[in-house]
Amino acid sequence: RKIVGRGPGSGWGKTCGRGHKGQKSRGSMGKPFFEGGQTPLHRKLPKRGFKNVNKVRYEPVNCSSIVERINQGRIDPYKKITIKDLYDAGLCNGMKHGVKLLAKGIEDLTTLDTPLTIEVSHASQEAKTAIEELGGEVTYRYFNRRALRAHIKPHKFHPNLMPGPSIPPPRLQERYLPFMEEELLAYYSHLKVEEEENIGKEEASM
Repeated sequence: RKIVGRGPGSGWGKTCGRGHKGQKSRGSMGKPFFEGGQTPLHRKLPKRGFKNVNKVRYEPVNCSSIVERINQGRIDPYKKITIKDLYDAGLCNGMKHGVKLLAKGIEDLTTLDTPLTIEVSHASQEAKTAIEELGGEVTYRYFNRRALRAHIKPHKFHPNLMPGPSIPPPRLQERYLPFMEEELLAYYSHLKVEEEENIGKEEASM
């Protein structure tokens, strides 16, 4: 850090090395990337590509990584393996929307003495088939951002303020409802009542 404006003996007094008058002597030299009024570079170049802001990006977890953590004693294979178990084992620390199970290392599953029951956000067909052929089960569960945080870090939520099961958006319901429909209808009982009322109105109108 250079100390300026402390007398002529330092060589950086009075005008502090900026000289007299003009734009360069003032407090600001303009906005970043400002090119004096000519068309800036970021407007000269064409736009390219597309970023889908609604894309769901799952954190990938390989079968080999799960088997490795089981052998280390960090995951209990005799219980249902949830996203929280994977998070506590250090397999998905950077996730934002959930976990996708991938098939890399499926041959390692045969070294285990028990079939696995895993609950994740999504799984590749190859990984799902490999686990089910060994007698295991892969189920899906949807979490919104708040519910996912409460699932992996329950100590940060008051017990009375824990979020309920998340309702998947329409485009994902085909994947999640077969595994979550009963729980959702039990928790959101008013939805079932509204659905029955709508059916009754439709039948009455016919």
